[in-house]
Amino acid sequence: MAFCGPRPRRSFAASARVFRLRRALLTSSDAQFMLRSPSAGVAGGHNKSEEFMKRRLPSPTMVIACLALFVSLTGSSIAAGHYLITSTKQIKPSVISKLKGATGPAGSRGSQGPAGAAGVAGAAGARGPSGLSGLVTVQSTAVDLPDGYEVSPVATCPSGTSVVGTGWYSSIAYVGYVKNYGTFVGAYMWNYSGGGGPTATGVHIQAICAAVSASGSSLSLTKQEQLQQFRADQAAFTAVHHLQSVK
Repeated sequence: MAFCGPRPRRSFAASARVFRLRRALLTSSDAQFMLRSPSAGVAGGHNKSEEFMKRRLPSPTMVIACLALFVSLTGSSIAAGHYLITSTKQIKPSVISKLKGATGPAGSRGSQGPAGAAGVAGAAGARGPSGLSGLVTVQSTAVDLPDGYEVSPVATCPSGTSVVGTGWYSSIAYVGYVKNYGTFVGAYMWNYSGGGGPTATGVHIQAICAAVSASGSSLSLTKQEQLQQFRADQAAFTAVHHLQSVK
């Protein structure tokens, strides 16, 4: 049968009975625990708390395992605070450039090593120009040059040769020039002492001639151009001295 309205309050006597019942139940549970454990009770020197703590103590194996775990975790945390560099690619180029130290002193000179093996012979070079051949000396006609006279001697090389050297003999005469024109040698000489002076004897020039290959030849003028150049030089010196020419 249901009742409507507020729940009736429990009396003080009922609350006391409930409290005593709960305490009896707890006491009965303790007694059952004491009966199940042979080592429990006052005679054994243990109580319920001591038995609980004894069951909760860790074994030596567990202690060692926990210690190893702690050391490994601590070592990993220490290693995590440092960096292991195994290649320069892990470093910025700007940092590498600043890591260079000062240059150390030069070391002592080492002993000389053994001689190396002979190298392979090189290829033969190109053939050079032919040397001189058919060397010959040509001399102009020797003349005596009295005081107040001039002469323009010529020494011409044989056909197929050109001038490779010059020479002259002037006695007491003056030498204006001795020139290589290519295929002959020309000169200008004079003797002048103011009148009545001695005669220069045996005045002449020489042309040293040889056959020269086309690649080694230094000729730049034709024979006609060579003669024109000689006549121009002769006229220039003759115009200055105004002396008589030796026939």
